[in-house]
Amino acid sequence: LARLASAAVAAAASREGPAAVGAMGGAALHHGTGGVAETASSAALIAGAQTPSAGVLEYLVSAMPDRGAALAATRLLGAVFVNQTLGLMGTTSDGGEEDAEDKASAKDKASKASHRVGPYARTLMTLAVGLIDSQTPARREHFTRLLLDAPAIPPPAIALLRATCALPPQGPEREIDAVKREGDAMDVDADVDAGVDADVDAWGFGASADGETFSWAGAPLPKSPESLSVALETVRSLIEHRPVVRAQCLEIALECAVSPNEDVRTRAVRLVSQRLHGVKTLAAGIEAFALHHLDEASAEGKRALASASRLAEKASESLSRAKEKKAKAEKERAIEAAKLKAEAEGRTYKPGDEDGPAGTKSVTEEDARKKEEEEAA
Repeated sequence: LARLASAAVAAAASREGPAAVGAMGGAALHHGTGGVAETASSAALIAGAQTPSAGVLEYLVSAMPDRGAALAATRLLGAVFVNQTLGLMGTTSDGGEEDAEDKASAKDKASKASHRVGPYARTLMTLAVGLIDSQTPARREHFTRLLLDAPAIPPPAIALLRATCALPPQGPEREIDAVKREGDAMDVDADVDAGVDADVDAWGFGASADGETFSWAGAPLPKSPESLSVALETVRSLIEHRPVVRAQCLEIALECAVSPNEDVRTRAVRLVSQRLHGVKTLAAGIEAFALHHLDEASAEGKRALASASRLAEKASESLSRAKEKKAKAEKERAIEAAKLKAEAEGRTYKPGDEDGPAGTKSVTEEDARKKEEEEAA
């Protein structure tokens, strides 16, 4: 029964294709009236409102980490993956060949597959987002097992890991955005852009204005320490057990190790130094990355030191000018005082009088006052 249910839902998800792909590729959730759209959770809405697969995916997320639900999710992903692969190869699910028109359409779909979220990626992402966003620790931690058991790890899933680790998802832009940026060089169907947020990429990822919060299909992705721990553990597991995405996951770990976010950086550095660097096949790449950033840090330090030296020189010059200005002002005051004294004594001021007679020190007001007091005594 589980196999039949998985196959039936997979076929339904494939038939939902055009509308669901449009919804997911542009993150435009079609909230209709009645049915699933009004009652389903975010996981069901992400899957595509009012579609047969939405309720099943929501149920699977809520039932995990039950062993039966996990097995059903894996079988469902396998069935959807097979159906989608057969469609891209131009083969029908019953083993027959499609006609020429269908083959041409299949080739066109295959050429654009990397820039769209197909039925398989949509199903996997819906389950993954539902798990990582769960408030139940056991369910959230099943996120790692889901990706390890999945038939394939599509690019949007890697982007999801990046976003959960507070890194830009780096998804491809939508075709409509490329056309608009080129100055509307070609006509675009208005329906393609209807209801689609302009700030999302072709995989449905969006970012806040400050670039610190990300969303998928309109659903905000979690930023909690717990979800970060799960994401980094998933990255480690994929590096160890899924060689196809090892390089991409190692890149995520290394980028996190130099993240400006202190919590992300601390956890990633611990992961890389304690768990990944000991793997012989990874050590060389990790060390090369570290040396590259060390050289960058050294160069940045040299630039900062040079800048500090220039500031110190400017400060020293400024202090010297201030000292000279002060000495000049004191000299002018002394000359003025000497002129007034010479005028009071009925003689002509001569340059140097402000310094007093040769061999003697200049008489200050305090000395003059003391002398007057002694004479009076």
